[in-house]
Amino acid sequence: MVEVESLTWGGRGLGHHDGKVVFVAKAAPGDRVLVRVEREKSSYAEGRIEAVLHPGEDRVDPKCKFFSHCGGCQWLAVAYPRQLREKERLVTSTLRRHLEGCQVEPIVPSEPPRGYRHSGDFHVSARGRGSRSAFSRKVATTS
Repeated sequence: MVEVESLTWGGRGLGHHDGKVVFVAKAAPGDRVLVRVEREKSSYAEGRIEAVLHPGEDRVDPKCKFFSHCGGCQWLAVAYPRQLREKERLVTSTLRRHLEGCQVEPIVPSEPPRGYRHSGDFHVSARGRGSRSAFSRKVATTS
């Protein structure tokens, strides 16, 4: 069992188990989850949710029918206000680590909340004399 503490770059939740950092795909802060480990190193593990034992207060039902298999909007299971706080925390901590004394403006919410997504990963394949393009299905990475 892993309790997700926060979100990380790359859209994963961060928790600990037996003294090791665990990155959990599609998790929300506060979630208590059963995790299937897909990659393990000496200091961390990466996995995916097998079962949500107790959802965190910021877990929501994703508003996209492709969420379970796409991978393009990793934080859709997290309430939008929490997404904003986590993104601001990540940007602020990164900038302050590299730019001493920098001031960070508050994050500006998008209206509508999913209106900022302007990119996607596409695959194009030849079909006879034409071609076919589609969003790519993201598979768990091992990088």
